[in-house]
Amino acid sequence: MITITFNYDQLRAGLAQLSDDEIKQRMEVATDASMQMIRGEIVRRLPVNTGLLRGSVSTSLSSTPFGVKGEVFSPLVYAVVVERGRRPSGSYPPRAPIVLWIQRKLGKTRAEAEALYYVIARKIAWKGIKGTFVFRDVGREAGQLYGRLSVTSVFRRYFNF
Repeated sequence: MITITFNYDQLRAGLAQLSDDEIKQRMEVATDASMQMIRGEIVRRLPVNTGLLRGSVSTSLSSTPFGVKGEVFSPLVYAVVVERGRRPSGSYPPRAPIVLWIQRKLGKTRAEAEALYYVIARKIAWKGIKGTFVFRDVGREAGQLYGRLSVTSVFRRYFNF
């Protein structure tokens, strides 16, 4: 999950001409736009098998007494495995997603994929799988972008000053 939080006090001095409600509304719009851009980049980089993971990437926006918080996340349980990988555990991964992956990626029939499942599942159980770290990498890149820009310049587009 990626979270970006903007603090009202950081903007208040430069936005004395706007009411608190106008500031809050514009911060929400700017934060939501930022989250949508980050979401788009995450979706673009995620690996795809069925498309469920890409389709599950969502954003949320919440207001607090101190600012606005936006998050990009996936509610799917296996999103964590795709992101962080899987350590060797000795247990086999679920059968159906692996069989489908074999059919799509390796071009095998269902029967061939069923036979290959044990080979691939055994390797995953013994060796684990590497994570993609898409959320982490996009989050770092977004953090570097926001770190290079002042809060005022990020919001200039939305606050017109």
